[in-house]
Amino acid sequence: MKMTQEEVKKKLERIGRSHKGLGGGPDSESYLHDAKVDKEDGFVWISTDNNLAAKIIKRCSKDIVEVLERGEGFVEFKIRRSSFRGIEYAFKTSNNEKKKKVNPTWLWEKKKQKSS
Repeated sequence: MKMTQEEVKKKLERIGRSHKGLGGGPDSESYLHDAKVDKEDGFVWISTDNNLAAKIIKRCSKDIVEVLERGEGFVEFKIRRSSFRGIEYAFKTSNNEKKKKVNPTWLWEKKKQKSS
């Protein structure tokens, strides 16, 4: 059954409140589903059971078109691709050759004090 935009909005408000600051336990999980069939349809799926849900709602609630609650706090969001930059942007660039390594001399002093 397709949810109306008003139903989605109410559900997002409730989930945003319940998941805000929720760190999740040692088994907490978050997934990004970027399947080719969804890509062709113009959507991406995010699944999580921690405060990532509240952060996603805050960042792109207007582009969340479907919300599924799977129990035990686990939620799935179907989000328009227009709000999604791509998986490759989840990682920092590695410019190790260009960056000068920091030489933390203050650590040397602490090590000297401990060994004395």
